[in-house]
Amino acid sequence: MDKADKAFKLEGTIVLPGSLAENGYGIRTIGSDFGILTPEYKYIGKARYMREIYIPPSWRNKEIEIFLERVLWESRIFIDGKELSRQDALGTPHVHRLGKLSSGTHELAVLVDNEMIHNIGDKGHAYSDYTQSIWNGIVGRMEMRALDAARIESVRAFPDIENDHLKVEVNTNILLGSNTTLGYLVKSVKTGKMVMDGKINPVNGKDNNPFVFTIPVNGRLEK
Repeated sequence: MDKADKAFKLEGTIVLPGSLAENGYGIRTIGSDFGILTPEYKYIGKARYMREIYIPPSWRNKEIEIFLERVLWESRIFIDGKELSRQDALGTPHVHRLGKLSSGTHELAVLVDNEMIHNIGDKGHAYSDYTQSIWNGIVGRMEMRALDAARIESVRAFPDIENDHLKVEVNTNILLGSNTTLGYLVKSVKTGKMVMDGKINPVNGKDNNPFVFTIPVNGRLEK
């Protein structure tokens, strides 16, 4: 832990997901605070969580990302001492894109700062002693993931029942060239069998992301 970066230092081990207070780190509380939650330990400032990680050879040329479901408030990712990513969402996961990493052993450090990094006042439910205490840590799901260099980021479908068409919007992480072909297939939810397949050229407009295409739908409702 590093209070104000210099004045307060303490080293130890911690179990994550979890908070400093859950693991017994911080300034021990004496008595209770009137009208607000009173954790057993309090700490506001920066805390550095470090461990050794191993990148397998099978992750070569993969894009590495770290998923942290809940952090209060800012998280910064360092690999071998070099900062690669920073996130500061309060109510949504922190997804850190690290790019490609060489196979082998690396030092991972996550620097979490639970100071009020943006002045939102004292009435915000996501950062308040009244609703959850101002904890420092990482809670919920924690993952390190290897992604293909070119991949689909999201897919949205918009059915047009009257005209028997289905509009599909696809977001990719890269711009697709004019010679790119996208293959698709449609399966029956009931049987799992393919009922339609095809190929399209996804180029659509100057930005080419997202691209939208429409496929005909032939079928009937089943009860």
